[in-house]
Amino acid sequence: MGGKGFVIAIFIIGAAVAADQYFNSGHYTDGTLAMLRQIQQAFGF
Repeated sequence: MGGKGFVIAIFIIGAAVAADQYFNSGHYTDGTLAMLRQIQQAFGF
């Protein structure tokens, strides 16, 4: 079940990114990636 849930989660995230690129020119995707970069730097990854 864990593998199936992971695949479903990846599919949903991919669909959300594609929809953001199409409807919002990637505005929310860019913001999310910037936030993840800041979290990465904060934890030293």
